[in-house]
Formats: sequence, C-alpha cells, structure tokens
Amino acid sequence: MKVLIAGGQNEADFIIKMFKEEKHQLVVINSDINYCKLLSRENHIKVYSGDPTQISVLTDAGIQDCDLVVALCSKDEDNFVICQIASKVFDIQKVVCIVSNPKNVDVFHNLGIKSVVSSAFLLLQTIKAEAEFENVVKALTFEQDKIAMLEFKLNEPDSAIIGKTLAELENTKLYTIACIYRETQAIIPSGNTEIKLGDKLFIVTTYLDKDEVVRYIQKKKS
Repeated sequence: MKVLIAGGQNEADFIIKMFKEEKHQLVVINSDINYCKLLSRENHIKVYSGDPTQISVLTDAGIQDCDLVVALCSKDEDNFVICQIASKVFDIQKVVCIVSNPKNVDVFHNLGIKSVVSSAFLLLQTIKAEAEFENVVKALTFEQDKIAMLEFKLNEPDSAIIGKTLAELENTKLYTIACIYRETQAIIPSGNTEIKLGDKLFIVTTYLDKDEVVRYIQKKKS
C-alpha cells in the first residue's frame, strides 16, 4: 500500500515507523524544512518540503497513485483541504485526518470525511475524574470505528507488567501494544519484547474495553 503522510511532527514520526515496519511505500510531506530533515534522517526516507494543501506540492510528491492519505497538520482547516483535494481531485477513497477542535469531528463527517481523529476526547482529566486512571496520559478515539489508543507511561517500579514479555501478558485479546517508546527509541514489539520501567506504551483497544485494559496495565505486583 502506498501511503501519503502530510504534516505532523511526533505523530508523523510514529506513524512513519509503524508503516515502515509493515513494508508500506511512504510519501511524506512537511512544511517545516528542519523537521523534514529530522524525519528523513531518523527514518531513512525521502521527505518532501512544502505546503501539503497545495495541489502542485501533492502532485510533485506523487499523491496520484496513493491508496491512503493521512493529514496531520496542526490546523484543522489544512487537514480538511488536504483530504478534500485527495478525494475530490485525485479520487483517493481512503483519507484520514486529525482535528484539534472536537466540534469539527461532526462537521468533517457531514462534509464527507469519514475518518476523523480527535485527541480532545478522553484526555487525562476526564479519565481521572471518571475512572481514576492515574497514569494514562492520553487517549485518542477513532470516531468512526470506536477504537481507542492509550498512551501509558510506566513510572511505578511495582507495576505488575514490568519485567514481563508481551507473550506473558494477560487479556491480550482485548488490546495490542502497538509501540513502545523507550528513551529515544521507538520499538515495534514482538512476543519476546520485555516491558521495562520508564517505557511509554502505545496501546490499541476498543472504546468499550479501554477501562478494563487500563485497570490491568495499572495493576501492582502482589
């Protein structure tokens, strides 16, 4: 699959690593020339410098035969423009964008963009207030499919999962640890990957199962 990733910084780096691990062909565009150099250096890929809301920039980068476009710009309106150009001008059926303003989720849906992600849903204070999940720092809800991505920092040495491999974890039918961020390294884990103190876990689960998953991840050693 050929994937175009437009804009973004840390999230772009994370998604690039995920898609590279799965051997997809990547086209990356970023308007920040310094971050272009960083992404290129860190991921060993070509990164185009330019404004991804411009048809000429998208064309030069090679959007024409992409299977998926992911818009990660900081401005919601830029992401909307990118998705509209991709679908209307280049007839790309699969487009995904993030939005900063949660009110834009329904707006974008009504305007024809089916896959809209808002990081404003289920943030730290909401989770603490509703379920007292002290160590969850962020949760993203993929609105259309009701998938939640949990970002969890393991700061407590008595956490029950520290020292275990992924193969030793329980309830794995409810979630997947998609990535482990350790110091400055992003790790795509396998069954024999050991979880360590200080790791940041990126966990994919369903919206309905997220509470149970966080309770398990927070469990202390007996």
